[in-house]
Amino acid sequence: MNNRRAFLTLFFSIIYVLAFAQNEQQQKLLTLLSEGRYFESRDLYNEIHDTLDFDEELYYEYWMCKFMNRKDSAAICLEKMLEDYPEFVGNGAMSIYIELFNIYTDLKDKEKGVYTYKRVMEYLKDNPYGINEEDIPVLKKETEERFACFKQLVNEPPIKLRRKKTSDSLKIEGKDKLWLNAKFNGFVHKALFDIGGGTYCTMSRNCAEKIGVKYNTSKIVKKPFNNTDMQIIMDSIEIGDIVLYNIPIQLLDHDISQYLPDSIKNDSIEMEDFDSVKDEIGSPMLGLPMMQLIGRLLIDYENNTISFPDIHTKISEEPNLFFYNGVYMHAKLNKQDFIGQLDTGADSYIEIDSVFYEKHKNDIPIDTMTVKKPYNLAMFHHTWVDMPYQIPDNLKITFDNKQISPPSDDENPIRIYSIQPIWSTKIFDGVIGYDFFKKIGKRVLLDLDNMRLEAIE
Repeated sequence: MNNRRAFLTLFFSIIYVLAFAQNEQQQKLLTLLSEGRYFESRDLYNEIHDTLDFDEELYYEYWMCKFMNRKDSAAICLEKMLEDYPEFVGNGAMSIYIELFNIYTDLKDKEKGVYTYKRVMEYLKDNPYGINEEDIPVLKKETEERFACFKQLVNEPPIKLRRKKTSDSLKIEGKDKLWLNAKFNGFVHKALFDIGGGTYCTMSRNCAEKIGVKYNTSKIVKKPFNNTDMQIIMDSIEIGDIVLYNIPIQLLDHDISQYLPDSIKNDSIEMEDFDSVKDEIGSPMLGLPMMQLIGRLLIDYENNTISFPDIHTKISEEPNLFFYNGVYMHAKLNKQDFIGQLDTGADSYIEIDSVFYEKHKNDIPIDTMTVKKPYNLAMFHHTWVDMPYQIPDNLKITFDNKQISPPSDDENPIRIYSIQPIWSTKIFDGVIGYDFFKKIGKRVLLDLDNMRLEAIE
């Protein structure tokens, strides 16, 4: 992607309506919303909601729907903005159209998607707010590419979920991550629940072939990493008492070992460890869209099982999670507010971005006594070897008004390092790994319907 195209993509991913706020507090609220600051904007709204105009209320409602991942309701808010408050929208209309098109693609709403595509092309033709003429062809091409992908996706068979009458629980197959045995078209294979994954399911082509998946190499749909990745449709995936049908599977075919330095490649012990990680990365990973489809995951650490309750009486009406290109939660580190992305695919406890640390370093002392072991990180698209990091000393962690004990194992300490440059999505203050989940309680409920993470016992 060239710089001009990258700039346009960034520019039109943000709804520019902030100039219409009438006072400083309203301006602050709209800014917090557009920056994805759910908890702060919710608190400020409770203070100033009586001062907001109807259009600002609608903008706030849209963001709350977006934070709770309620796509249907978010689309209704956006349609109403375009219809009832064109002055408020102004030159942000293009970004609203794109957001609507993305939502209708996710929902596979063919009628509304086609209608929105036509509106976008008409908008670019009329150009009422004077978009640079040199940018119009680029925007048209991007819209046409989105529409081509949309047409293919909406013609795929609908994704469905069925619950069996038995309330089976599944054994967790590992201590470091949320591994379990699932059936892919009847073939049992170990799979990982990875809330940090942005697709329904990802696996390597080698793994797909091992479990007997047939695919057409000419059906290239997405190319996020190396222009060779493809998407297929899995007839069924069975996980405990849940059966999912017509699930998109992202197949990966690339070798991350090319990024390793010679010092690792020439060390047989290091390569043995790396090969085990490489095999793990190639195994099926069940990502956030699939977890959202299931809704609720109850993890029982005493019995080392996971189940998927269909009905749950909420302990609290107030969400303590929010969605923003990933799922985020709020904690306090030494009484400082910390917004971390949940990542059950990471075996870490808490990873703190260096930007957050620099902001609060007077409140977070550094452990200078513990011997720091080499830290290596492997993702789908790259590897990092012997990354520099720091360890906080005696960090006090609070979540949901309860103090959470820090990790006792020196093998997996809390680390401070520069996360944002290597992460594929926006990071606010850091990452919350699977090791943190195990500290919350004996039985932990991850409720993505009501955006709650809580200890049941």
